[in-house]
Amino acid sequence: MNLTVADREAPVLTAPPEEMLPPEKKTLLVVDDEEGPRQSLRMVFRNDYVVHTVDSGERAIEFIRVNPVHAAVLDIRMAGISGIEVLRQMKAVSPQTEVIMLTAYETLETARQAIRHGACDYLSKPFDLPTI
Repeated sequence: MNLTVADREAPVLTAPPEEMLPPEKKTLLVVDDEEGPRQSLRMVFRNDYVVHTVDSGERAIEFIRVNPVHAAVLDIRMAGISGIEVLRQMKAVSPQTEVIMLTAYETLETARQAIRHGACDYLSKPFDLPTI
């Protein structure tokens, strides 16, 4: 018996099970007014996250109001809005975002403020790769 093209069944295409799909990368926002740390952190995390960088607190707040952010690294001392204020506003918009504060000017008061406003860690610049 010869089958024509019309007689053959089309193969049924199914989506692979979820456990076989590659996991979607989470979003990391790096906020620093210095180019060096922004690009260094982009390179460090590029394989694990979709990394976005901004150079000011104002831009960070604009970004998080429009885009989901899973984790953020914030410089504390920046021109304009400080990293502590960015942290406060970021947590108001997206409380589930994990935030690491990064600073070259470490003080006990800024560490307290960072923890009080929901930062999960507080690291000093220059950072070393194993710590970050």
